[in-house]
Amino acid sequence: GLKLVHLNKCPILAPAKTLLPENAARLGIDREQCLANLAILKANTDLRDKVTEVFNEQGDYSATTNVDYLLYDGFTSHADKAKFAIIRDAKPDELAGLKLDFEDKKFNTLLFRYRARNWPETLNQQELDQWRQYCQNKLMHGEDQPSINAQDFMITLENLAHEHDDSEKNLTILKALYNYAQSM
Repeated sequence: GLKLVHLNKCPILAPAKTLLPENAARLGIDREQCLANLAILKANTDLRDKVTEVFNEQGDYSATTNVDYLLYDGFTSHADKAKFAIIRDAKPDELAGLKLDFEDKKFNTLLFRYRARNWPETLNQQELDQWRQYCQNKLMHGEDQPSINAQDFMITLENLAHEHDDSEKNLTILKALYNYAQSM
């Protein structure tokens, strides 16, 4: 079958001529099979036309704006990578005072969420309110999909309870999850 390949993510794609026989052997890749597959693809104009048609269609491809999902979207500059080292070396209570003017602005939000998730005690009142609002929106409305919202979570728990109604152990775990979710 066909596979959609995302940019800057695995698997890696390269022109066929870059896979030298010695590298194919070292990597355990059947180079002859790859070349045979390439020949089939080149010869099958119907398939090529269909793939072109599918990717030229205007679809509802609403890209996420959630920086958590955009972490690997593109390449990071050397300047921003150097700032990551500063973050890694900083103590939790020093993170709030860092003034790291990132070239890619998503890293400012990621740094805030990193602090909020791992050291909420380092947040001031305004940041704590901002974090709580973000969490509430994400939980209640499924903000920034593909995360699950509270309603879908509860439905999933109910479905699992029906599926595992013969297992007291599983039902105990599901009930604990249900009670935890209800307490939020």
